[in-house]
Amino acid sequence: MGQADFGRTRDRTEGRRLDGVPVTEPPQAPAPLPLAEIEEAIRGVRHGTVQIIIQDGVVVQIDRTDKRRLR
Repeated sequence: MGQADFGRTRDRTEGRRLDGVPVTEPPQAPAPLPLAEIEEAIRGVRHGTVQIIIQDGVVVQIDRTDKRRLR
């Protein structure tokens, strides 16, 4: 059985789609990471989680969940 591609249509390293057809648009520069926002979310949590949501290689959402521990 072949390896699943999970919806991938293009191999970005070679500039070709997975079926071998060349891609004509130039590769895009990666979007800058929002490191200040991520650091702020982490800094404010004593107990909890910080979840980073990524779509198409771009950070689109940062979720922060705080837990309050009552000893």
